[in-house]
Amino acid sequence: MMRAYTLVPLLLALCYQPLMADEAADRWKHFYEGIAKQYSIETVDDNPTPLKLSTYPALLWSNPARPGDTNGAFWVWTLDGRPQAVGTIFSYQMNSSGRVLAHEFHSLSQSALLAKLNDKTVWTPAKQGIKWNPLSGVPAPDSTRQRRLIQMRAIVRQVSATAENEFDQATGEQQMRLLPSPLYRYETGENDVDGALFTFVIGTDPECLLMVESNPIEKSWSIAVARFTHMSFKVSHNGTKLFEHVRGTEPENDTSFRYVCFRNGRAPLKPPAIDEIGPE
Repeated sequence: MMRAYTLVPLLLALCYQPLMADEAADRWKHFYEGIAKQYSIETVDDNPTPLKLSTYPALLWSNPARPGDTNGAFWVWTLDGRPQAVGTIFSYQMNSSGRVLAHEFHSLSQSALLAKLNDKTVWTPAKQGIKWNPLSGVPAPDSTRQRRLIQMRAIVRQVSATAENEFDQATGEQQMRLLPSPLYRYETGENDVDGALFTFVIGTDPECLLMVESNPIEKSWSIAVARFTHMSFKVSHNGTKLFEHVRGTEPENDTSFRYVCFRNGRAPLKPPAIDEIGPE
C-alpha cells in the first residue's frame, strides 16, 4: 500500500498562469482532460492491473518556440501511486480550419502495458520503459520526508540536459530548463521507497523526464531518464553521461515501443466552452 502520493498543485498553478488567459486555459484543460479520461491503461503480466489516472494534469504547458500555438496537458498513470506511464494530449494549429490533435506517451513501468482509447487498443509497449542507474557520490537518503525531497531536488540540479537546436534554423545545442518542483511525488509504505518525477522543458513543454528514487535498504539513490521528444539530446549527472538519444535511431509512432507519439484527429481552433464538452 502507498503511504502518500501527491501531485504538486503549486506547480500546476505556476505553469498554468503564463500560458494563456485564465478562461482559455481552463477550457483547454477540460478539453484535454476529457480525452485523457477516455484512456484505460493496464499492466500485462500474471496479474493484469489497471493503472489510475492522476486526478489533475501534472502540467499544463505551451511551447512558443514551435509554430501553431502548441499547448497541451501532461498526465500521470499510477499503480499504487507509483508512476507507470505518462502521457500528454496536445494540439497545434496547422491552418485556418483547425488544429491537429496529438497524443504522446512513455512507459515508466518494468512490465509490459496495454493502453486502450475508447476500448480500441492504441499502445502496447512490450518491454520495460526505463532503466534505473545507481548514483554515486550523493548523500544517503535522509530519514525524514521533507529532507528527502530537498535531496532529490539537489540531485536533479546536478543533471544537465542539452538538445539539438531545431528552431529558427539555428545550429548547435540548447540547454533545456529544469522545472525545480517535481511533477509527481510518491512513497511506498511497503519498503519506504521515496521518489519523484521531474522534467526538463522548452518553454514549459516537457522534453525529457527524470525519475529519482531512494533505496532505503542500500541507503542509496537511483535515477532514470525517459525521452519525451523527437529531438536528439543528452543527459549528464555531474559530467557523467546518463542517457543519449539520437534523432531517428528509435521509432516515434510504433505503438509497440515504450515511447510513442501519434496524431489523433482535429481539435477546434479555440477551446470549447466547458459546458459544451459534456459531463466529466
